[in-house]
Amino acid sequence: MCSFQNPIENGQHTNSTQTDVKIMNQRSHILYEQLKGFVQRMDMNVVKKDLPPKTVFVITVKLSPLQRKLYKRFIDVHGFSNVKENQENLRKRSFFAGYQALARIWNHPGILQMAKEDKECVRPEDVVENLLVDDISSDDSDSNVLAGEKLKYTNDLPPRKDGNGFFIKGWWKDILQGKIFKEIDQSGKMVLLIDILTMSSDVGDKVLVFSQSIPTLDLIELYLSKLPRSGKRGKLWKKGRDWYRLDGRTESSERQKLVERFNEPLNKRVKCTLISTRAGSLGINLHAANRVVIVDGSWNPTYDLQAIYRAWRYGQKKPVFAYRLLAHGTMEEKIYKRQVTKEGLAARVVDRQQVHRTISKEEMLHLFEFGEDENPETLAELSEQSNPILAGDSLKHTVPHSNGSSYSDKLMESLLGKHHPRWIANYHLHESLLQENEEEKLSKEEQDMAWEVYRKSLEWEEVQRVPIGESVPDPKPEVSKAEEEQPEVETWQLSTKLRNRFTKRQCTNLAHLLTLRSQRIKIGGYTVCGECARVVRWEDLKK
Repeated sequence: MCSFQNPIENGQHTNSTQTDVKIMNQRSHILYEQLKGFVQRMDMNVVKKDLPPKTVFVITVKLSPLQRKLYKRFIDVHGFSNVKENQENLRKRSFFAGYQALARIWNHPGILQMAKEDKECVRPEDVVENLLVDDISSDDSDSNVLAGEKLKYTNDLPPRKDGNGFFIKGWWKDILQGKIFKEIDQSGKMVLLIDILTMSSDVGDKVLVFSQSIPTLDLIELYLSKLPRSGKRGKLWKKGRDWYRLDGRTESSERQKLVERFNEPLNKRVKCTLISTRAGSLGINLHAANRVVIVDGSWNPTYDLQAIYRAWRYGQKKPVFAYRLLAHGTMEEKIYKRQVTKEGLAARVVDRQQVHRTISKEEMLHLFEFGEDENPETLAELSEQSNPILAGDSLKHTVPHSNGSSYSDKLMESLLGKHHPRWIANYHLHESLLQENEEEKLSKEEQDMAWEVYRKSLEWEEVQRVPIGESVPDPKPEVSKAEEEQPEVETWQLSTKLRNRFTKRQCTNLAHLLTLRSQRIKIGGYTVCGECARVVRWEDLKK
């Protein structure tokens, strides 16, 4: 593992030395050659030509002054403000508990209040959670669901206190006054999300909203329950009619029923589905939606990619647009960069691509470092200029005209026109970070050199393993007369198994048959077995 993991990790950062980058490219090439015989890789390019185009916007969202104050308070109170002591604190304290607390802040500070209420109250099993009304077109009163209902929130992380006293009780109480969760403008993410939902509804597009946090989904439902229905005076959005919800508490039979109703072409009323990332990012087909919003990212990039693929799949007729919301200057930005690094690593090893390096080694380590590059006074002035938007107010906006920019997504243009620079710090296309870097591709000569360098490093490792007083083994395996007559093999064809141990291994005809099939060797051709290093032909199997 050290022969590959350490060299590849050392060379994948933006501040890696040229030598480290060179070694990383060499080891990635060797590892790819070793894996290609038994790893069948089929990426999204296989279906890309059969599906509408897909665009993934990564939007960096500024924190509100209240969020910044809470974030700073948390890392100060719990000892994460000193970067030099970061690693020591992480050893002593619960890392993921700290991450969960900060995630509540960057999603919406009111979630802290909701988590407090959850300690005393739990939502009953029979609450209207995934109500689906049989008569989709009915216009009966919408006030019987959620209107006047006292919401009880269920937290995805049970309140606990570790042995080191990680949670300091009430650290945020003197900052949060009143029912902050009703003020949507305390979180830029929520402002953008509601705008995306309302504008998508106006143009007849359905939306999938993904979040890892159950309280976050609860809060979004509160805002949706106050949205006015287009063309229906006095009518509000209603759960089970205008939006559905799918999380870990949804029964399998209920889940299938929800999916079928959401994909029903005649179901024009439903606008979106709220989905728990872990519960709904795999195994379901929601092609009726062509817009996806990822409110908070995952550590594992697969979850977020698969969330987007719930809409971008066979059956989709419209172009798909995804919006990944990241809290500016927070741990969430670093988590996203780690996602890109992991995707880049997979591209190097499995897809033989040399993608651009986007994150430094320091960013990988200092996750709790808070980027305070915003001027608090400027943010305060901007906050005073905009009137607070409460959950009880109308959240519907008028879509402005295009400003002449070249973006293909009119909705994204509208978001930039309204919320930059107040909420949107910057944005980019996700695919732009995974483009292949032609300058770091290895030539044929460099590939041969990579094998030679790797072989010599293994020989040196073998020498280091020899106990004092014993002779160094001959790295050249014994060769029979029949094998001497076999054609010469290029250096790049030799397998790692041969280079690792320099000992002959015995393989069966079945193993050689599978090798020939996996490498698609034709009659009359030959290859080199990765186990025994013998030249293998179809004709030899008949003997």
